[in-house]
Amino acid sequence: MNKKIIIKSLIYIGILYIIIDVIYRIIKNISPANKESCIIYQLINNKIGFLLFEYFFELTIIVFVGIFLAVIASRYFLKYRQLYPKTALSAFLLGSILPLCACTIIPLIKYLKNKIKLNVIITFIVAASLLNPYILFLSFSLLGTKYTLLRILASFILSISIGYIVSFFNNKFKSKPIKSKLLCNLSCVKEKQDIYLETYSLFRKTLIYILLAGIFGILFELFNLKQYLFNTIFNNHTIQLVILSIIGIPMYFCNGSEIIFLKPFIHNQLITMGSAIAFSLTSVGICITSIIMLIGFLGKKLTIILTISVLLMSIIIGYIINLII
Repeated sequence: MNKKIIIKSLIYIGILYIIIDVIYRIIKNISPANKESCIIYQLINNKIGFLLFEYFFELTIIVFVGIFLAVIASRYFLKYRQLYPKTALSAFLLGSILPLCACTIIPLIKYLKNKIKLNVIITFIVAASLLNPYILFLSFSLLGTKYTLLRILASFILSISIGYIVSFFNNKFKSKPIKSKLLCNLSCVKEKQDIYLETYSLFRKTLIYILLAGIFGILFELFNLKQYLFNTIFNNHTIQLVILSIIGIPMYFCNGSEIIFLKPFIHNQLITMGSAIAFSLTSVGICITSIIMLIGFLGKKLTIILTISVLLMSIIIGYIINLII
């Protein structure tokens, strides 16, 4: 059978499964706290078997369908380049539509250079890294409404503030950060593929994160790792927040992969919501690969300032969330 037909069939089967699952959960009031009441749990009648189903099969379907929806949203948006941002607010809103990470959004800035202010460009880059339709879908499906709303608010604050911080220091240094010779046109970001084949290509890159999330989730369920971690660094919320924010920067997470990674930690209440949000901001807002690309775009000084600013602002945002919630 043709590869495209197989992928297409799997996507629509996945969509149907998610619709049925959501309706069933609402009607029966099923949540992680009472998952033993789920009909699938009762049919499997085995805790390990259900965990394998939940952390591998079900998670895979959610990720697969989410990527497909994000690809469709991306295709629609890129048809209207006249909608590119002119203000920080529009940069955040439009950046949040694109299902792209920092490494793929930076080359697109060629179309914005010499047309809009630097703070708008930086806001656009950061927002596009932190939010997109797929990330919102994944956040709501896996981590719930509270995390999703806090992520949107935190992403807005971080994107806007980083844009103004970098712009302020750029004016102070009197530098010219945009070097068009290092940037390419839209075609070098990715060739236009069939939406189903592109979905499959992006999905394959997330498989390692699905595997890690499944392993972590099952270990947390079967062994008392929660108590062990709480008795170490995780029993101090401030230390936990700072450590997770710092280790998020060198880690490479893209297009919501960190949400998959965070799922077992949040569901087992191993980390605070503030720590989870801060980790998401640093692990997606900036990474080693995007730092290297940004050096060519901003120069070393502004890239260092941007990286430090993302770290400090993420810690502050996470700390405030911990105080409020």
